[in-house]
Amino acid sequence: MSLQMTQQAKKLTKFLKTPGSLRFAGIKTLLIRAGFELVKISGSHHIFKHPAMENHDYLVLVVHQNDCLPVYKHKAAKWLKRIL
Repeated sequence: MSLQMTQQAKKLTKFLKTPGSLRFAGIKTLLIRAGFELVKISGSHHIFKHPAMENHDYLVLVVHQNDCLPVYKHKAAKWLKRIL
């Protein structure tokens, strides 16, 4: 197992325990590595979709000043737990 994968696994574990531990860039990286696709950016709304999600289920993260509110971080952690 490479050092980079170990660091990513640690970030994921830490984020799932405490969603406020990462800023948006880190969350985006975790989502993309978990198979999410950034479908659309509309203003400050970043819309993600995963193949395992139902047709009309999207994860929307609202980003301001390179971060998102805790409610969106918790939502991202919830989706990651479902997918993984």
